[in-house]
Amino acid sequence: MRANSLMLAMVLITFGFSALFADTVNVDFENQGNFSTSMLNVNGLTITGSNLIQFTYVPNNSISGLGVVGGTYGNPWIEPGETVTFSFDSGGATSIELFQGGSSGYNTAYVTFSAVSANGTNLGSVLFDQWSQYPIDVSGLFGGVDIKSFSYSPGYNSGYPTVGNLTGLSFTPVPEPSALALALLSFPLFLTRKRRT
Repeated sequence: MRANSLMLAMVLITFGFSALFADTVNVDFENQGNFSTSMLNVNGLTITGSNLIQFTYVPNNSISGLGVVGGTYGNPWIEPGETVTFSFDSGGATSIELFQGGSSGYNTAYVTFSAVSANGTNLGSVLFDQWSQYPIDVSGLFGGVDIKSFSYSPGYNSGYPTVGNLTGLSFTPVPEPSALALALLSFPLFLTRKRRT
């Protein structure tokens, strides 16, 4: 019985603490294949769009990546009036970097980022010139707080649209509060069981 309790405590501690020390996740949008879908869940990331999202793969070509179906400029692109939303399946994410592919604009390529924090707070919107940084430090745009979801929406500058695609995303998952609680609650159980043996 003691051995079983000790084993259970060890499993809980291992699970809880492994959730606390997550590795960076990289999601490549260029090599997903050629298809459109209403939602894609990959590596703890859920991607949706204002319309169907489109993954395009053409070897050694700037049109490979993530876009939105429809619009004035065609399927492989994301353009004004279209939005892509990224949601993290864990408690949230930090160190989020978004990799942009080919894009067009006029002197600048404005996009609007909107985000919700891991605790559900609306973080508002930020207008950003995506040509000014590669990759885009999404976490930095919102003060480094843990983010549960964010959206990307191209805009205009002097009447010229920002049109482009996205090629990847990297992030570090933040554990659900229940994983942290599990780790913290399991440790005293382990110590209690160890003393009794």
